[in-house]
Amino acid sequence: MSPPVLLTGASGLLGRHLQPALVRRGEVIGLGGPGSSGDGLRHLDLADAAAVVDCLDQVKPAIVVHAAAMANVDACERHPALAWKNNVLATRNLIDWCIRQRAAPYFVYISTDQLYDGPGPHDEAAPNPINVYALTKLWAEDLIRQLPSHLILRLNYVALPLPDLRRGFVSWLIDSLSEGRAITLFDDVFFNPLYAADAVELLAELVEMRAKGLLNFGASGAGISKAGYGLALAEMLGLSRDAVTVGSVAQSALAAARPQDMRMGISRLSQQLGRTPPDIQAGLRSLAKDWRIREFNQTIRRSSEY
Repeated sequence: MSPPVLLTGASGLLGRHLQPALVRRGEVIGLGGPGSSGDGLRHLDLADAAAVVDCLDQVKPAIVVHAAAMANVDACERHPALAWKNNVLATRNLIDWCIRQRAAPYFVYISTDQLYDGPGPHDEAAPNPINVYALTKLWAEDLIRQLPSHLILRLNYVALPLPDLRRGFVSWLIDSLSEGRAITLFDDVFFNPLYAADAVELLAELVEMRAKGLLNFGASGAGISKAGYGLALAEMLGLSRDAVTVGSVAQSALAAARPQDMRMGISRLSQQLGRTPPDIQAGLRSLAKDWRIREFNQTIRRSSEY
């Protein structure tokens, strides 16, 4: 049996989507933080160097996919030392173990499109972090470059909500629209997110081919504003948009500065894959379809309880 893949952040939103895609290709050891929930996970504080060494000495992974992070942008801004601990120190502990091995594992790091600012689409060579979260992710990227075999993916994705997890953009959007809560969507913040179901399959494919280097990891096409994405999803799901106000991020009261244009150029990604990733409209259609299937199944389960 080949050595396993070690997946950090397996209890998080991306990790829970990613682990099944990796499992189909071999054994996966999922790590969650202390107190995290999830079946079959090992719990580990990645900021504890001795605990990291003990765990990795036992697992002896051939591949490490490092998806764990403190990803709440405002929380990172308010607690920079904690952001450093979770995003930089944790990464350094993993890297230190890998460097000491006779044959270092292939290392995949999930970074962020928050590293970009200014007019997009952005090339991989031009990061410009403007908040603490992005700075810690860029710092971690520099650590990873010490390894001879690594892949850094600057990712933006959208996903259906999962139980017991921090609410993401799509979850907040659908809940707000369904309940008729007044919300503001920004028409001056742009991105090109992949749908999570597409992202994890593409990521597993890149791991399988041992892709190396630094890649922007987003959807194809020209990108879209947060308002454009939200209004399009509402229309696809048949949800009222009456309570939606379209506004500017400049009018918000966020703790951390946010880049307004995170659109990423993905020509390098397309070259690695040998094809163009799905575009935003395809991702929206897939997300809406999966949401309807989930809602239908939940309705059937509820009706069977009576």
